[in-house]
Amino acid sequence: MTWLRETRELSFPRVVDLPRVADRVSFLYLDGAVIRQDETGVVAYSTGGNVRIPCASTLVLFLGAGTSISQSAALTLARHGTTVVWTGVEGVGASATVRPLTSSSGLAEAQAAAWADVEQRHRIARRLFLERFPSDEVPSDTDLDTLRGLEGARVRHCYERFRRIHDLPEWRRRQRAEDLDPVNIALNVANAMLYDTAGAVIGALGLSPALGFIHAGNVRAFALDLADLYKTRSSIPSAFACAESSDPGGDVRRSMRSYLADLRIHADMVRVITGLFGDVGSEDKNVIIGEGGYVEGGWSQEDR
Repeated sequence: MTWLRETRELSFPRVVDLPRVADRVSFLYLDGAVIRQDETGVVAYSTGGNVRIPCASTLVLFLGAGTSISQSAALTLARHGTTVVWTGVEGVGASATVRPLTSSSGLAEAQAAAWADVEQRHRIARRLFLERFPSDEVPSDTDLDTLRGLEGARVRHCYERFRRIHDLPEWRRRQRAEDLDPVNIALNVANAMLYDTAGAVIGALGLSPALGFIHAGNVRAFALDLADLYKTRSSIPSAFACAESSDPGGDVRRSMRSYLADLRIHADMVRVITGLFGDVGSEDKNVIIGEGGYVEGGWSQEDR
């Protein structure tokens, strides 16, 4: 195959040439498709027709049952910063690491510094809790234990509200596979998609998903912190809308796609993250640690 020079250049885009996280489509879902690279991009082939995948404009690509992807197509997605998630039962799956859409380590360093300082960690945990409540509803100096209790009550109230709206008097939140009804199945799928979207945003900004401020001990702790801000607006109402569905997994994916796109959830996640860690700048600095602090990198000692 002969590639045009322009096509070869587009296959290896620079970070500065790629769309920002906040400007991307939240996610696409495919199943029963064969994904391949052609002369101009990545294409999904299926019996229902062929679809071109906008690599540089997509945040997360979910691949369901019956999909396969070529090595060249996977490389193109990775180079354009698209996270690929292979989904299994109840939306749970494995994801490919996203290419950071920044060349600066500023946010990552600020996250690590805040996580390592107990006082700062508690401050950020408090700010994450306060994101859930109107500013005039909860005082900013409320302690963490009280905020955890308020958050639990808020989620329970949300479940109760939608249980009544959909007339489900016997409904309860359940986790065991043998106890799952359509709403609980849909909740598991929707939450998994929300966690993966949060993980993609975190990875695209170059942060660590493991360094959480409310959650801890989980490699996706910060993704859980971030996703929990949006459940009452996205995954919970989407799941209850599937109460009578014969295909709760499929229906909730379509519903979540509408919620995430209409509410621009991934763009708001960027706002939250940058607000938590302040204005750390985005300049790519080539520096190394010297005895007196940081010094310019890329030079030998004799050249300094």
